Amino acid sequence: RGIGHAALDVLRAEPRADPDRIAAVGYGTGGAVGLELGRDGVDLRAIGTANATTAGRPGEAANIRCPVWAGVGSEDPIMPPEQRKAFVDEMQAAGVDWRLTVYGGALHAFHHPTV
Repeated sequence: RGIGHAALDVLRAEPRADPDRIAAVGYGTGGAVGLELGRDGVDLRAIGTANATTAGRPGEAANIRCPVWAGVGSEDPIMPPEQRKAFVDEMQAAGVDWRLTVYGGALHAFHHPTV
């Protein structure tokens, strides 16, 4: 989580950045960092993650105040159905505006055809 907060501090210090329009988008670990920022209550416009439908600590999703989109391959061994279900249950229980797109037949890193 510290890395995400440090990156956010750098971005907010950038004069051309609009602090009211910051979103967190990432693949794999980067996407998980975005989810963790949301769970920490960081004011974000949106969170987007591919290949990272990780569930957080109980109750933390209630801190997410923006829409969340997650994409994952149906055959991803790193994000199996049980983990996706835990993510969905967490988002629903917290009342988060969320979407999960499951790409049929895709493995982890589905955006890269040889992985």
